[in-house]
Amino acid sequence: MKIRPLIIGPEDEQRIRRAIELARQRIVPPDVVTALAMKDKFHVSLSDRPEGAARTIVSELVVLPIGYHVAVSFEQQPAGLCKHLSVSVDEVGKLPNIHSVQMIAWAYGMKFTPETTKMWTEEFSPGHDAINIVELESTT
Repeated sequence: MKIRPLIIGPEDEQRIRRAIELARQRIVPPDVVTALAMKDKFHVSLSDRPEGAARTIVSELVVLPIGYHVAVSFEQQPAGLCKHLSVSVDEVGKLPNIHSVQMIAWAYGMKFTPETTKMWTEEFSPGHDAINIVELESTT
């Protein structure tokens, strides 16, 4: 079993803050969120998505040391403005462990707990999956 350490240094924290700022400037509108919603699915494969769906969400990518990739976006959902993180690793067929996802979520200012946060896996390119989490940022 390969162990992948998670390192978030001061430069990474700056890149995370910048990614959040940029993502907040391009909020995903409710009609796009509704069109792409996959209710009651824990795993979403590429074949589940409408053609071209991946290009409709604009997210900001941060690559953290040791192969973690984090995409952040903001979505206007029925409950309000939500922060959406997609966390993956650079190895085909692998996912980050839940402890790394939690630490990354905290670095992005989320209150993430595995028991209470909406979470699912999603294939974003053939053989590459990410753990996705969404958290309410503010009600509007």
